[in-house]
Amino acid sequence: AADGVFSVAFNSPAGGYDEYSVVLRCNGSEFRTLKRVVFGELWIASGQSNMMYPLSQDKDSIGSFVEGKPLSKNLRVLLIPDYPEYKGSKELLPADPQTDINGSEWVTGENGKIYSMSAVAYYFASEIQKELDIPVGILNVSLGGTALASWLSREMIDGDPEVKAYLESVGKYIKKSDWKEDSQNVYGDMTVNFNQRIAPLKGFRPVGMIWYQGENECGGEFWTKAYADYLEKLGNT
Repeated sequence: AADGVFSVAFNSPAGGYDEYSVVLRCNGSEFRTLKRVVFGELWIASGQSNMMYPLSQDKDSIGSFVEGKPLSKNLRVLLIPDYPEYKGSKELLPADPQTDINGSEWVTGENGKIYSMSAVAYYFASEIQKELDIPVGILNVSLGGTALASWLSREMIDGDPEVKAYLESVGKYIKKSDWKEDSQNVYGDMTVNFNQRIAPLKGFRPVGMIWYQGENECGGEFWTKAYADYLEKLGNT
């Protein structure tokens, strides 16, 4: 495309521990090589605090973290910053879905940064790897303290009259024309985490997701129903 975006489709090998290099060429010239690529299971791990809780603070892993012990080389994790940059700032929040997450990086279990991943996601990945005997990848995109509506797309919210009406009734529906990049709230405002953390992952094809969302959002009779509606839409987003 004019902006340089392109996609590649190919038949992948069966899941296994063989490592590959993917060489990208344009007009015959190599411009990027992806090394140590493996094929296996890919999952999204997201939500708020309990999912974000890092492996470095887990009681069973803190010793390994302090000692700098490497983990499995067959674990692949996409780590993203707590507050990705947008237009060169961590304070600005986009009204539109993004195509990339600035500052994100893939690491293996051998990289010390792996201990910043979700502890829940790590133990989940370990069990999956044992059961299937293939590498496991985690898209580690949680953020503590976030409201459920912040993870839903505008398209999903606008397409559901009940969810939209509820947000309007509590003063939390934000028209796109009213969006202010320098004053929105990354924890509570609708669509903000979908735009920054979920939309950029659309090129991946995970087999499923694990999600934790706080119970502080499900108090009261009407809110309980709204929360259930949110969760259903979350699965479809």
